[in-house]
Amino acid sequence: MSRTTSLIALLLFAGCAAPERSEGGALAEDAATLLARADGHFDRRAYENAQRLYELAALAARGEEDDGLFVEAVSQVAHVRALAGEPAQAREWIDSANERVAREDAAAWARWLVARGAVEHAEGRIDRSRATFEEANRRFTEATTEADFLAVAALHQSILDAGLESGAVLFNQGNAYVGAGSLGPPHPPKKP
Repeated sequence: MSRTTSLIALLLFAGCAAPERSEGGALAEDAATLLARADGHFDRRAYENAQRLYELAALAARGEEDDGLFVEAVSQVAHVRALAGEPAQAREWIDSANERVAREDAAAWARWLVARGAVEHAEGRIDRSRATFEEANRRFTEATTEADFLAVAALHQSILDAGLESGAVLFNQGNAYVGAGSLGPPHPPKKP
């Protein structure tokens, strides 16, 4: 059994709330819906609820055989664990994402990269964390499509959400939105 399968099985048997299932036994919500719901909780800093939904999204993505959504969900679990000051648990989750992340999937890669930086920061590996976030900035110079630029903007928002606010991050996020043909996010980012 792979580490990812072991982690998910452990979650289900460790007393986590059982996911809702339809009459046919499938999860009642698909991975993308669960991920979006989890993101809403994350944005409101309701991290415990976000973590549970990200775990369910990972389980659903696994069942749907969607590696991109799996990487996004598992990366976000790692990110939440890092924010909660649980670097060892965060490392296990980010390592599970490492096995499947593909740079060609901009959304999954962006979430993974930010989560990796957050895990490194939580582990006290500040230089490595800084290098990871610099890699995120290089991603901007490689962006060529609207989707790439939006992924870079989301990546920079995640950096801000992790508490690493700077003029350079805000500037690069703004440039990413302009590159995508947008003036910014659909709604202003929330301040802590």
